[in-house]
Amino acid sequence: MKTTIPILICLLAIPLTYSQEKLAPLKTPTSPASSVLGLQPTAVLAPKSYDALETALYSNFIGDNGINVPDDFALEFTPYWTKDHGLTVYDYLYAKNLGEQLKRNTSFSVATTQSLVLNDSVNTSAIALGVRTSFYFPNKSDRQAIDDRLRQLRSNQRTISAIGAQLGQYALVDSSFEDFWAHIAPDIELFLKREYPNLTEEETNQFLKNLFEKGKEMGYNSADNDAFMAAFINNIDEKLSGDQLYTEFQEYVKNRYGLTVDIAYANLISFPTNDFEYSILPKQSLWITPAYKFKDGFNFLKVLAVFRYEWYDTDYYARFFENTRFYRNNVDYGLSAIGEFNKFLVQLELIGRSSSSEIPSGTDAQNNPLFRKVSASDFQYIATFSYNLTEQINLSYSLGNRFEPIANDQNTLVSLLGLNFGFGAPSKKDLGLVQFSGE
Repeated sequence: MKTTIPILICLLAIPLTYSQEKLAPLKTPTSPASSVLGLQPTAVLAPKSYDALETALYSNFIGDNGINVPDDFALEFTPYWTKDHGLTVYDYLYAKNLGEQLKRNTSFSVATTQSLVLNDSVNTSAIALGVRTSFYFPNKSDRQAIDDRLRQLRSNQRTISAIGAQLGQYALVDSSFEDFWAHIAPDIELFLKREYPNLTEEETNQFLKNLFEKGKEMGYNSADNDAFMAAFINNIDEKLSGDQLYTEFQEYVKNRYGLTVDIAYANLISFPTNDFEYSILPKQSLWITPAYKFKDGFNFLKVLAVFRYEWYDTDYYARFFENTRFYRNNVDYGLSAIGEFNKFLVQLELIGRSSSSEIPSGTDAQNNPLFRKVSASDFQYIATFSYNLTEQINLSYSLGNRFEPIANDQNTLVSLLGLNFGFGAPSKKDLGLVQFSGE
């Protein structure tokens, strides 16, 4: 039954994700809630995609009885993207201020498990809750690149529309293609010079020559004038590289080059007796994650830094994790690199940890309690490999060495499979881009 449910979800989700092309394909989800709960071993929270809803099913390959499928589940919800806000593509890319970005990018996450181990033996239930937001800082060159592509797309659209309107004045009945061309060629040349002032005379003449030769090859049927006109317009669109321009623009939008800063908080709620009315908040985490996406020759590369501060309820761990070593405060810091190659992604993470706590060390002469500070360091390295089955379904696998856990402190091996789903990302229709793609 445990394996049947994920399979059913896959079968139901695939038709939904193919229904419309998304501008923001799903990346490997890394929610604050799943991280603080321990379902996600990586310390880095990569900036999330623009999906309204993201879910993840996890299967931990390390267990007492070999391979098992625990009931671990995570969900992240972004309220803003649950409806169409009528954004233009420029508004979508560049929010007016940080407050607008905060409203758009704030998401809430929840993760659950029935496998939180106490004292290496007892499984209990736990819930984690998280919130995160991202701030994007584009530079002038990125804005200029977007402006140039939009200008080209609009010029193409205006040219095609104008030529299409002009073609309606000419009929092919009882005339040759040469007669038709003699009427339409001056108008096409005029539209090109108006919309593409940077074209040289030689480039304009070559464009007209190629268009004439292609049109003559097409032939025509005086009884089917509309079909010829439609094919001729499509030919002009191809010559203007409209589809290629749109594809380049779409890729630029998806990649979001430049600096992004992700801020997140999450807490863990434990039910040590598996009684809903008795809960404890033993662990909390705060992240600051700047990420930079390169462009041009290194457009496959994203580099992230992370600062994560975790603090623990020492009374809880002293009670339910007897004879184990734990610290009140953990500070994690390090770097991660992500390489994206079409549908395949690989992420390498190297994170250091500095831990500290105060423990009782007796009393003074006045019987006041004394404490001494203890500290430790640790190191984590994890590789994650993921593949986009569709733009909104992602399969990921993580392998490496994690920080020493409080429970079962010898088990630092990471071997984790995740199946991730995204729903509700903005589509090109939402941003009014369908007209550019010819749909």
